[in-house]
Amino acid sequence: MNKTKSITFLGPQGSFSEQAAQAAAAFLCPDARYAATVTIEEAINAVSQTRADFAVVPIENSIEGTVNATLDTLIFDTELYVHAQIDLPVRQNLLMHPDAGDAAPVRILSHPQGLAQSRKFLQAHYPNTLLVPSNSTSEAARVTRDDGADGSVAAVSSVFAADMYGLVVRHAGIQENDTNTTQFAVVSAVPPDGCRCGEKTSLAFSTANEPGALYKILDIFSLWNLNMTRIVSRPMKDAPGAYVFFIDIENPENSEDIHDALTMVRRKTSFFKLLGSYPVWAAV
Repeated sequence: MNKTKSITFLGPQGSFSEQAAQAAAAFLCPDARYAATVTIEEAINAVSQTRADFAVVPIENSIEGTVNATLDTLIFDTELYVHAQIDLPVRQNLLMHPDAGDAAPVRILSHPQGLAQSRKFLQAHYPNTLLVPSNSTSEAARVTRDDGADGSVAAVSSVFAADMYGLVVRHAGIQENDTNTTQFAVVSAVPPDGCRCGEKTSLAFSTANEPGALYKILDIFSLWNLNMTRIVSRPMKDAPGAYVFFIDIENPENSEDIHDALTMVRRKTSFFKLLGSYPVWAAV
């Protein structure tokens, strides 16, 4: 009998991370068990400690940029891999208690990013309403459920959180940028299949501290005609002034090209870590 898979995610419940975790489960294991964690590190370490099969954690937002806690934990602190990527559109909505009627809220709660992403709408429609930062958009939804029956409290959050906490959407799609997307990494202990699966390969490496060292590595990707879609530098924890580079590459049709390129990169770097070759899935 197959064991039910377990997935950890950055909580609390009702967060965009849980939405991404459920999207990942639809591809991987529809009957998965879920567990929310307080931090990204805790979610990933649950996989390292075999308390979970997968962790779903944010790795980059198209507006806010890279999530350093995820990169650092994968590069320095664990021997885990990226199993897949989930692309989740970030849609913000003004949520109210179902008993609030047409009342105008006195307070609107959300994570600071949720408030910032909806700033123009809130200024135009609720210019005199107090905007209150919360720990998360889902926490704002929970408080609205508990304290908003009189209509005094509203939340900027997702439809996913509205469904979870029994709220109604008064205004949908109030975010300023309709292309705002968060990439989530699905982390597992299963090593990649030799760069022969999926659409993307991720790796981390460091070079010698000498002129042209990084250029020589990047030139390898050019020689094999590989498209590098992201490069991020992170400081080495135990070597001030030294850096590790995190890179994403589009997988070519000929998998031997990327295999040969990475073999050369491995030979010419002082630190090399293949983090995964994996598919990219769109959350719906």
